[in-house]
Amino acid sequence: MVNIHYSEEQANTRISRDIARFGVAIKSPWDFIHLENDPAWNLEIARALVNHLSEPYPDKVLEGLIYACARPQAANIVLPMLTQLLAKRGDDFVGQACADALVRKLEIKDIKILSDLLLDAQNGTSRALIIDRFAKLAKASSIPILKELTQDPNIGIVALQALAKIGDQSIRTDLQLLAAGNDSTKSILAQQALKRLNKKLKT
Repeated sequence: MVNIHYSEEQANTRISRDIARFGVAIKSPWDFIHLENDPAWNLEIARALVNHLSEPYPDKVLEGLIYACARPQAANIVLPMLTQLLAKRGDDFVGQACADALVRKLEIKDIKILSDLLLDAQNGTSRALIIDRFAKLAKASSIPILKELTQDPNIGIVALQALAKIGDQSIRTDLQLLAAGNDSTKSILAQQALKRLNKKLKT
């Protein structure tokens, strides 16, 4: 079986020709990003865009497809492919785009989906982009899952930051240890989180 890889121009041409059958002219999937309220966009177009996500396109094209099809009204069509792609590419740019698109579109009724995405280690470091949205939606009920995530060496500091925003004082010692540690980035982030915790104490 021959592996086919398309250039950005070739990928955009294939997509634009496919979308043209719906009477819509685009040069790339990015054109849909600026047409969120355009009546030309519909669920059939969403299905067509999702089908292209499985193609070996350059990352920039895949990113455009992700944002073009990730709309709340198309959640049932888009979610399976985005979660599949996130699991496959969770530690790279495409995975980050999937995570970002998901948190932009998922709402409070989707808390279970967000929690499942966070607890699935296959989704890699891109989970860091989901944490803040999950914490904002789930509020205090997010604490058990966030505490579990603090043990992850890659996204643990992000979970700690979210817990600090909530005001969970039980993480103070963990933050103090990180603030005094040798990892300069984590140290700075931990110091910032400690400041948030202190503010929570005063309110």
